Amino acid sequence: MKIAVTGANGQIGSVILRCLAEFEGFEAVGICRNRVGETVAASCGCEIRIGHISDPSSARELLSDCDVIVNCAFAVGLPGKSRHENELIVDSLALLGEKQVVHFSSTAVYGQCIDSRNSRFERPRPDTSYGHLKLALERRIGRTHSSSGGKCYIFRLGHVYGSNQWLSKQILSLAQEPDFLLPFDGDRSSNAIHVERLAGV
Repeated sequence: MKIAVTGANGQIGSVILRCLAEFEGFEAVGICRNRVGETVAASCGCEIRIGHISDPSSARELLSDCDVIVNCAFAVGLPGKSRHENELIVDSLALLGEKQVVHFSSTAVYGQCIDSRNSRFERPRPDTSYGHLKLALERRIGRTHSSSGGKCYIFRLGHVYGSNQWLSKQILSLAQEPDFLLPFDGDRSSNAIHVERLAGV
């Protein structure tokens, strides 16, 4: 089985690509937007392909021979431009036909402080622009991909931690401050997942 990882040079994509390379029976392929990204992803020893999956013809050339696509790509920048770019990405994946796609979303779709009385799995209510965008992309890729005959699995990720993850570095830095306190004194459950565990799923 050939599995492509888009955004293969990112914090999560690079770990997933490396883990896939270690599993027998899988042929992992990393997708990066440019040569700079290629240098980050190349250390896993997998094939690295360069191009923009927001362009349908480029996406087809990069991904047509892959059985599964793990979409870790997420365009950032000015709000209107990044939203449009991310919509093009999920639309291009849907045009590939009967592929299995794993799309990473975020628990931000439930709001900053998750309250099941107001925001549920069936009816999430984001309260940030990031959460609204993630939910819109979920709905878009689910709608467009199902019409193409493929299967789409959406993972809503919370805090992903581990070595080289920016969140882990931030928390370790904060923990050095004498007045640092965990929210709710650390008594509540966390939606965090280690990046290696995520890759193993």
